[in-house]
Amino acid sequence: MMAKYQKLSEKALSRAMAMFGFVFWLVAVVWHGGMMQPSMMGYMYPGFSYAYPVHALGFLIVSVAGFYIIGWLIAKFYNWNLKKK
Repeated sequence: MMAKYQKLSEKALSRAMAMFGFVFWLVAVVWHGGMMQPSMMGYMYPGFSYAYPVHALGFLIVSVAGFYIIGWLIAKFYNWNLKKK
């Protein structure tokens, strides 16, 4: 008989979240950089612009890596919680 809840794959969830981070970055660059809509980053740091390639590339790296780590942590915590039951 199978368990009620199945273990999550850390690698699969972290890669899926990294893809979500890329989509998040793409929407942010198009919306804030291409259409020049205001953002909180622009308010907090007046010199920041999504249209500037170095800022856009830095935000890409941070968002993909951040979402990857978040996905891995979610799966790790979920699997750890399953073991406790």
